[in-house]
Amino acid sequence: MKYGTRPHSIICLSSQRWDETMWTNKQHIMSRLAADGHRVLHVDYGTRSLPDQLMYHLKLDPSAALRPLFQGAVKRAENLWVATSWGPPAALRGPMGSPLRDFLDHDLKRHFIRSYLSELEEDPIVWVYHPGMGDVAQKMARKLLVYDCVDDYQAFPAYKNAQWLLEREARLCKAADVVVTTSQRLLELKQPLNPQRTFLAHNVGDAEHFERARSEQVKIPQELETIRAGGPVVGFV
Repeated sequence: MKYGTRPHSIICLSSQRWDETMWTNKQHIMSRLAADGHRVLHVDYGTRSLPDQLMYHLKLDPSAALRPLFQGAVKRAENLWVATSWGPPAALRGPMGSPLRDFLDHDLKRHFIRSYLSELEEDPIVWVYHPGMGDVAQKMARKLLVYDCVDDYQAFPAYKNAQWLLEREARLCKAADVVVTTSQRLLELKQPLNPQRTFLAHNVGDAEHFERARSEQVKIPQELETIRAGGPVVGFV
């Protein structure tokens, strides 16, 4: 058993949805923790409208499409559950940071996962990716609070001048048992808030995935064949 001598329960308050086509470190880390025997709940970021929620779960399991309306955690793999939440379509049009939208995107998450939490035999590790979930995380019973800071959210157009998010992130950094940053710039921004518990861990690449490009079984698209004929090709992801 890696990552400790016994399995842990981990609640991941993500900044993405599990089923997004391009996986990032959230899905990679949580899938590996689940594969190592830890019980993982990935809580999708954002709120679906009721029709979208029904369609999403209808595709996953037609026999239980209504269950996620009242119980958001659905088992997707061994030791891995994914939680989603929904709200009225009209309410989702409100500006980010408004009281109603804030409640739907953040505080309401606890309602959808409360039955899952009640089944846990011990307090979980709460692992936060989106700083908007910081206040929710601090309200949850836990044995460890981790803030995995992978982005400078104030640089996102959607969060321009979002003072509420900066304040929430500052509170999260101060309360976290561990703050992990993925760049030197993020380390410089967050370390003053929690000097003894803030660390740098750079992002990495999925070497096994990209190594497939060298395989003879992988078909090269015609438009790339023309480029490759002219010499070495450098790619960026």
